[in-house]
Amino acid sequence: MDEAPRRATASFDHAVAAWNVDGSSDARPESGSWLRDAERATGRRRGRCSFDGCRNQAEVGGHVWIKKQGCFIAPICRPCNRFDNRDRMQGAGARLRAHTEVTPAAVTKGMRSAERRRTPRRECRRCGTDIGDHPASHTRCFDCFGRARSAPRRECRGCGTDIRDRPASHSVCLECFRGPKKKKKKKKRRVA
Repeated sequence: MDEAPRRATASFDHAVAAWNVDGSSDARPESGSWLRDAERATGRRRGRCSFDGCRNQAEVGGHVWIKKQGCFIAPICRPCNRFDNRDRMQGAGARLRAHTEVTPAAVTKGMRSAERRRTPRRECRRCGTDIGDHPASHTRCFDCFGRARSAPRRECRGCGTDIRDRPASHSVCLECFRGPKKKKKKKKRRVA
């Protein structure tokens, strides 16, 4: 890489909520490549895709919006950079890995006027609050999850397991409800 003046960069100590920026096609990189610009700014070569959980190699410099921070260029793979990748849309719970070095990017007219693509609304199974920005594995909002943890302990009548996170009408855990597993009888060996 040739020596060029370094631009400002940002890095976060923890994974941060981020998503692809809509309408970035009118932005133009200084060198003709967003990834090359990012490599010059950071002084580092590309590695893995910056999105948490993605194991692909970074192939492009993609415009991402980091929650409460703004627009940045991050080294990402082509599948993560696709406009129709629902896992990388606003509200999908996508995150950039901790210590990913990103470069600030200007917000263009196209980005300001683009239609926002958001993931479909996901609701807490207890209270109905929108949890679209939580990881996909979450089924409850943080408040309801916390209430389940702080609820008074209820024990299964069969085995004593904690069942406070089950509906109030349940008095036994799933294993006791299903009943005991039948054990295969061992054949007796005859000793000759």
